[in-house]
Order: sequence, then structure tokens, then C-alpha cells
Amino acid sequence: MLIVKDPLNTVGTHIGFRDVGPSDSGITRKFKVYSIDDAFLLGTISWAGRWRKYVFSPVVEYQTIFEEVCLNEIAEFIKGKTVAHRKSKGVVTIA
Repeated sequence: MLIVKDPLNTVGTHIGFRDVGPSDSGITRKFKVYSIDDAFLLGTISWAGRWRKYVFSPVVEYQTIFEEVCLNEIAEFIKGKTVAHRKSKGVVTIA
């Protein structure tokens, strides 16, 4: 379950999401995904134009592993941000 702490920070069971500002285009946002225990960077979430939604990109410099709770929370966060972005643009989403 995700909890919005403030406009820039959302936390889950073991991971957190931090809004790090606008994308290069300025239309969408970028987010860092980190471990709550030690603030270890796990990856980023950003808009992928070809997918027309937010996507998660794990850090590639080292191996990251995720269990089902973290993966579900990443998916929940991505879905929420994608839906919010589409609503802000007046796009109707069929789920």
C-alpha cells in the first residue's frame, strides 16, 4: 500500500518514490525509486513516449532484486502517475 507523505514523496512497504522534477520536455515528471531502509537507489520512473505511459528502469550499474510486494507497489505507482497524467491532458483511459 502506497502512502503519499507530501507532494514529492510517496512510500510503500520497503521502497519509496521521490519526484525529482520535470522531464527534459517539461511535460511529464521523473521519479527516483529507493530503498526505505538505506536510501539505496533502485531505479527511476519516467515517461516512455512509445508506450505512452510511465515505466520503471532499474539501475544497471549493479544487480537489483525485487520481490512481489515491491513489484506490485512499483506497478501501482506507475499506474497512478499514468492515469493522473492522462486525466490532466483530457485523455480518456479504458482500463
